Amino acid sequence: MNEEKLNENRELIEKMAGFTNKSIEILRTQTQLLENAVDKTINIVNDAKELSDKSYAGLDALSHELIDILNVLEKNSNAPYDAYFAVLEEIDNEPWEKL
Repeated sequence: MNEEKLNENRELIEKMAGFTNKSIEILRTQTQLLENAVDKTINIVNDAKELSDKSYAGLDALSHELIDILNVLEKNSNAPYDAYFAVLEEIDNEPWEKL
């Protein structure tokens, strides 16, 4: 009887060891999948950061261009009107017969 009980216990221990090994295998696989997902997420975040940095740099350059244009327009704000009024003055100085 003791021998029979001992064999049953061994079989049970072997089954438990098999379950344990299977569980460890599954955990290793899941851990590897999780590591891969984390690596991919890190790559996506890094790519997004790089794009964001480039976008901010582009916007910054565009802002500086716009400021330069506005400064030029402010300095020469009368330039388009000056030419227009010069033409009007010429017209005013011409006799009606020539027009």
